[in-house]
Amino acid sequence: MASSLGNTGTISYNGWTFAGPRIKTALSIQPEYDRSGRTVISDTYTIDVTAWVTDNSDGLGGTGGSASLNMTSIATLLSQSGGALVFSGLGYGDIEVNTNASNRDLKFGPKPQLIRCRPIGGTGAFEVMWTVTACIARCGSGSIVGTVGNLRSFNYGATYNIDRAGLLTRTVAGTIEIILNRSSAGAQTIAKTVDDFKGAFSVTIPNGFRRDRYDWQIADDKSSANFTIVDSELPSNNAFPPGVIDMSMTHSVGVSRPRIATITNTISGSVDYCRPYTAGLVWERVLMIIRERIQNAKAKAKNAVILDDVLITESIFERRIDFSVRYRILGTKFGKLLSTTGLFSPIASTNFQSWGQSLDQTAWHNRGVSRLKMNAADDKIVDVCNQPGTIKITDVYESRGASQNQGELTNDCPPKDSSYIGYDSWLKVDTDTPTVELYPIPSVSPAASVVAGGLGAAALGAMVKGPDGSAYPPGTEKPPSLGSSLVRSILQKVGEASVKVTLSGRGLRVCYPVEIPSLVKIWEKEPKIQRSLCTIENSEIGTMGGLPVYAAKWSLTYIVAFDDPSEIARIIGDTSSAVIKTDDDQNRNKQPVDKRK
Repeated sequence: MASSLGNTGTISYNGWTFAGPRIKTALSIQPEYDRSGRTVISDTYTIDVTAWVTDNSDGLGGTGGSASLNMTSIATLLSQSGGALVFSGLGYGDIEVNTNASNRDLKFGPKPQLIRCRPIGGTGAFEVMWTVTACIARCGSGSIVGTVGNLRSFNYGATYNIDRAGLLTRTVAGTIEIILNRSSAGAQTIAKTVDDFKGAFSVTIPNGFRRDRYDWQIADDKSSANFTIVDSELPSNNAFPPGVIDMSMTHSVGVSRPRIATITNTISGSVDYCRPYTAGLVWERVLMIIRERIQNAKAKAKNAVILDDVLITESIFERRIDFSVRYRILGTKFGKLLSTTGLFSPIASTNFQSWGQSLDQTAWHNRGVSRLKMNAADDKIVDVCNQPGTIKITDVYESRGASQNQGELTNDCPPKDSSYIGYDSWLKVDTDTPTVELYPIPSVSPAASVVAGGLGAAALGAMVKGPDGSAYPPGTEKPPSLGSSLVRSILQKVGEASVKVTLSGRGLRVCYPVEIPSLVKIWEKEPKIQRSLCTIENSEIGTMGGLPVYAAKWSLTYIVAFDDPSEIARIIGDTSSAVIKTDDDQNRNKQPVDKRK
C-alpha cells in the first residue's frame, strides 16, 4: 500500500512500502529495439532502492513490528514478479506499473532481480538493497501505455529460391509479439495468448502458386510466435480443380495400326483433396477435365469415341483417389493425332482464381482445416507456491463434420441373371466306332503230340494250320516263344460310328443353386445322354455377407450317332454348332434364401 513520505516520494511494490528518511534510489533506462533494429518497442527500467529497516519501520500492511518480521515480509513480497509498482515523487517522473489495465508491464513484470541485506548494530536494524526491472513503453504524451493484447512488434523477412526451371519458392519468416501479463497483478492465469492474434496478418499467395507449409511456433510465455510460410510456383500452366491440394494426370495417346485409323487414349493419375470436400465431388471435378478432352475429340473431327474401361481406386484412410480412363477415337487420321486428341492443349475448365478461393478457407487457412487454436485457459503459471493440480491442454477446434450416416451395411440377394460369382463350362469330344477283334480258328493235326504239363513250341507249331493248309497263316512268322501271338487278329465293325461329347464345368453362385447346363444339339444332331457316365455335385458351401453361396461341378456324357463314319472326320474339332441351355424350372418360382433371417 502506497503512502506519502514527503520529500522522499512514494516507493511501493506488491504491498510493501519503503518508509523512513534513509532511502537512496537510482534509475537506469535501457531501450529495447525490435528484431530488425529499426525501432524501440519498449524501455527496460532498472530501479535500485536502498533503505533501512528497523523495529519501528512499518511492517506488512502497516501494522508495524520488529526488524526480523519486516525482513520476512521483504523476502516474501519483494521477490515475487508481476506485482504493482509505484515509484513517484522522486524527480524521475511518476512511474506506475500494473496499477490499472492500461499500464501493464509488457513482459510479465515487474521482475525483482536482487535483494541484499546487511545488519546494522545487531539485529534491530538492517540495510536493504533491492533491484527491480520493469518493461514499459511511453508514447507521445509521455504516459505509460501497456494494454494486454496490443501488438508489441511484428517483423518478417523473405527468401526467394529459384530452381533450374526458373520456378520460384518463396519463404516468409518472422516474429509477432504482443503485450502480455497475468490476468491481474499476482494472478496465476493469463487472459490471452499470441495465438489469438494469428489473424492479425496474412501473406497473400501469388497467382499460380500453392501453399506448401505454414509453421507457427508459440513461445513458452505465450507472448510471441515465430512463423514460416512457404509458397511454391506450380510447374504447369493448368490450375487444379477446386478442392484439390495436389494432383498428377497424364494423357497417353497411341496408334498401333495407323491404317485402321484408331487412336487409343489413356488418361490416368491421382488426386489429393482436403476437407470438407467429398470424394464424390472431387471425382466429378476430375471427370470435368476428362470430359473436356473427350469433347475435344468429338468436336475437332466429329469422331466416334468409345469408352473402353474406367478404373477408380479410393484410399479409404486417406483423402486420395487414383484413376485410369481408357477410350478409343475412331475414323481419324494419323496426321491429325494431336489436334484430334487435344494433347498439349490447355485445360479450360479450371483456373487459378477459383482453385485458390476453394482452398483459402480450408487447406490454406492460417489454422488449417480443423481451425485448431490454443486455449488461454489451459495455461497456468506454475511455481513451488502455486500448484495447478492436473494440467490439461485442450486446444479449441471446429468440428470436423463427420460424414452423413449411410445406414447399416447389408447385402441383398441380387437378381438371378447377376447372381453368379463364377461360371465355367467346356466340351470334350471323343470318336467311337464299335469294333471287335477276331482271331482265325486254327486247324489242329490229329497226330499232334501233347506234352505233359503243356505244349512244346514245336508241337504247337505243327498243330496250327492256316486256311490254305500251311503251317501258319500267310504273312506270319514263327513265334519265338509260347507267349507270342500265333495268328493275326481281324477288327470287325459291329455298330454305327458315333462321337462321345462330354460337357464339364463348375459354377459358384450367391442366393440360388447353380443351374446345371445340358447339351441340346450339336452338328445338327440331338445327342443322347448317357446317365451312367454322368456326375453332378451341387450343394450349399457357406455364406457371404449373410447370403448363402452354392457351388456345383458337373460332367455329362452324350453320344452323337453318325451313319457315315467319314462324316466324323469332317466335323471333328468343331464345336461351334453346340447349343447349350440351362433348365431353371426348379428355381423359377422359388424365392432366394436369406440366411440372415
